[in-house]
Amino acid sequence: MPALNEGLLRQGWGYQDDQDLNIIGNPVYNEGRNALNDDQKATWRRVQRFWPEHWDPVQIGDRILLPKVPYWGRWRLVEVVGEYRFERHPRSGDHGHILPVKTLVSEIASSNTAVSAALQRTMRNQGPMWNIDGLSKHVDRLVAAGSDAARGDAPTDRLKNVLNEARNALLPQLRDNFRANQLEEPVLRLLTHMFPEADVQKQAGRNERGADFLIVESNAFDHERRTVVQLKDYAEVLSGQRPLEQIRDAFSAHAPVAAAVIVTTALQEDSQFARARDELSEELGIPVTTVLGPQLASWFLANLEAIAAD
Repeated sequence: MPALNEGLLRQGWGYQDDQDLNIIGNPVYNEGRNALNDDQKATWRRVQRFWPEHWDPVQIGDRILLPKVPYWGRWRLVEVVGEYRFERHPRSGDHGHILPVKTLVSEIASSNTAVSAALQRTMRNQGPMWNIDGLSKHVDRLVAAGSDAARGDAPTDRLKNVLNEARNALLPQLRDNFRANQLEEPVLRLLTHMFPEADVQKQAGRNERGADFLIVESNAFDHERRTVVQLKDYAEVLSGQRPLEQIRDAFSAHAPVAAAVIVTTALQEDSQFARARDELSEELGIPVTTVLGPQLASWFLANLEAIAAD
């Protein structure tokens, strides 16, 4: 740890001067491992890739994930910034194999959500060093997480990540398959499934009068509650006056209306639009709300199997 904090990655099996890889390497290449003594063989077995002339050497720019640093259950990610040298540690007399490094992520909890299952599994390896180039994208996630990677997470957090990733992937796929008025049929199925006791009416078309859908709910006294729904397919931001004008038209045409909802694939609401929507709510005396793309995707994700059935 102190050496790492000074930018030096020290490896053991370097307690004798003749264990220097610059001494060991050429005899291995020229004569094979039998040219080494027992201590040198142990060194070569564990540290050979530190030698710059190795057939698969650790190189400047390589990233190394260190287990049990700073302690059990924690890792550190470093990047190699210099060439190998041999210099036994003045206190231990060992750990003579040195690579200059810089720390990329100082502490990583193995349970953190940025740590993939593949990384967790590979770190069970008992070998002194192995290649994880195939997991480079997983290592990139650790770099992106930075100091947040030190946080220990529970399995529930990982499940939430799975849910978020599935939801984020669903919305683009939904828009790839349905655009504009093509969305009306899947949204009709969705609303019908979500409001099983209500009469969900599709109004979209020439005579929609401001509402794509009308949800009529009745209570035990046979009193009706009417919600008008306007569907808008936007790529990024919900904006403009047209959706609010349509809600105003629907409020009159489908009276009495208890609530109005704009359901959209947009990821967010323009701030000016949000203010105008609040003003319209005050004007009409009913809640006028929006369901943005991420929430719509969550609804589809929760009900997709049912509404996709014939």
